[in-house]
Amino acid sequence: MEKLKDSAFISKKTYAYSGLEATGHGFWLSMKGDAMSAPIGLVPTLPEGTKVLFDTGARIKPGKLVLTLLPDNDTLTCRLLVEEAGDRFLKPLNPAYPLTPFTSKTLLVASALESRFIL
Repeated sequence: MEKLKDSAFISKKTYAYSGLEATGHGFWLSMKGDAMSAPIGLVPTLPEGTKVLFDTGARIKPGKLVLTLLPDNDTLTCRLLVEEAGDRFLKPLNPAYPLTPFTSKTLLVASALESRFIL
């Protein structure tokens, strides 16, 4: 959560207009890598370069795309929060990547509101 207060992390470069109103802090992040690229024909898909609007005040629940800070990792990670038989997992949209167990040490930062891919 400290990254959200870091002026180097949150800069004018991360601001863009949206018709949606954030209930907490709203900010845009660009997707890196292919873990959130779904197979052709499936949606949602967030290929590399897609900008995603996150809201720290939005309700986080299974079935939502969330931004997390994983234990022992200083990297923000976007995944689909899923629940199966009472256990929660963070699921990449690309099936080539494994599920990540959701633990008590996993920090949920924000929920995704909108995505844009600029050509």
